[in-house]
Amino acid sequence: SNFNNRQLFVSGLRIKPQQQLPAGIGSSSEQYNNVVTDQLMEAFKKYGPVENIVIHGLNEYLDEEKKNVRRPHAFVTFSTELAAKDAMLDRTNAKLYRRLKPSTGPHQKQNHKISKQQEIRDLQNEEFVKSLISRKVSVDAVLQVNKSHLHRVVEYLPEITHGAAKVVGVQESSQAKKISLIFIELVEGRMSCRQLVENYLGNNVYLIKALNKLYDFSARGSVVNGSESEVCAEVCEALSAVQGETDEQIIIKLVAFPLHVQRGVLDVLEEKLPQNIEITPKGNTHAVNIVRVDNPLSQRKISDTIDCSSGCYLWGISSVYDALIGSGGREISDEESSSVSRAYYKIEEAFGRYKYQDILSKFLENKSCVAIDCGAAPGGWTKFLIEKVSCKTVYSVDPGELSSHVTTLPGVCHMPVKLEEALPQLVEQGVKIDIFVSDMCLHELSSQVDFLLKASQPVLNETVLFALTLKCVVGHSKTSHDAQVHAQVKRLESVASGVTVTHLFSNRKGERTVMGFLHS
Repeated sequence: SNFNNRQLFVSGLRIKPQQQLPAGIGSSSEQYNNVVTDQLMEAFKKYGPVENIVIHGLNEYLDEEKKNVRRPHAFVTFSTELAAKDAMLDRTNAKLYRRLKPSTGPHQKQNHKISKQQEIRDLQNEEFVKSLISRKVSVDAVLQVNKSHLHRVVEYLPEITHGAAKVVGVQESSQAKKISLIFIELVEGRMSCRQLVENYLGNNVYLIKALNKLYDFSARGSVVNGSESEVCAEVCEALSAVQGETDEQIIIKLVAFPLHVQRGVLDVLEEKLPQNIEITPKGNTHAVNIVRVDNPLSQRKISDTIDCSSGCYLWGISSVYDALIGSGGREISDEESSSVSRAYYKIEEAFGRYKYQDILSKFLENKSCVAIDCGAAPGGWTKFLIEKVSCKTVYSVDPGELSSHVTTLPGVCHMPVKLEEALPQLVEQGVKIDIFVSDMCLHELSSQVDFLLKASQPVLNETVLFALTLKCVVGHSKTSHDAQVHAQVKRLESVASGVTVTHLFSNRKGERTVMGFLHS
């Protein structure tokens, strides 16, 4: 709260009905409020000076016409944190209150649904760790990804690897707020970790902002449910075996997550490493990969503190290759950061990842399409339609200005009005549209689909390719966003074919891109 823990929240005040008020008390809620305030002041002043008392919900509670009204509650503000703490810890005055707790601001209040979802994730995490320790699941690699892109990467991996990389578990790391881990099992004989990085992940333009690095456990590796010292003992034993297989000097680099594990393991390894094996950051022959897995099983056994020296660890020894994939926090160039380019990459990804590529190619083949770009400014989508789709004409509808890099392109017709005004003008001109795309920001999610269906009769051809960004303005969870989008997709599926929904890496958290073919 704004009172720096000097404020207490008192819930469920047991207010007597007005007919039971002491003699001399009037029937007005203001008088009653003063009486209750005085009673609270008398009860709490023994802990220290009370600055203010505010009571909420008294008027509604005293209104006899209202049914099932919650009891009033109060905020009691002390002059010092110590006084508030003493009041909170004193449970002896049961006649006044049953329970006190520190007040919290609106941004701190727990949402029941979110708490329930977290409970489900915790259970899934627990089951995964159990399976990992008991060797019921095999982990060949761990992907470190940005937390905001976790679900998108999980959905995309099987798509690009054609099932050769199987996701067996995920964790939103408690040890690094913005990092999540994806645990991968590779189908035997189809792909190695190095091939996964070099052929699928490292050069994928869509994944560049989502991925950080890969930890390789496919060659020599194991799971340790214990301390860092036990992990180091197994690693040293494995390195001795590697040393016996070659006459060359072994130079290793340590790659660990989280960072404090790397520091701790490094100190132990330097003491225990076999002779003629060095740890240096350059000129390496092998890499030692170690990842500490969040282990709710070990945490549950500890009552007061969590022993950070023990846990569940994955370790492995691999050959050296560049496992740094994605941007890894790199700075974005001026060209990429411009609003035209950012929008450009969004529609480029949408077309590139459309599920029915053969149908899309056939539709665009040998055809000079006419397109409409709704909410076009500053022109990224228009630029893509002209340059990559080779549209003959693109009607860019937006009251805002287009970038000069777009307005100078041949075939661009800027209509500086809203779509409601543009449609009648296009009807009057006899324009027929082949491609309808929209990245508009609208107050209602359903309006995006409404505009497409409204335009179908007057200006759209019999079969039209559409690409829409559905932007959720209500809710915060993935479940909520997906449900809202699903309702709009159901509307489209009755009049369209090849409808797909994709959470693009270029989309924001609450955005989904829908593509398909509308038939009139």
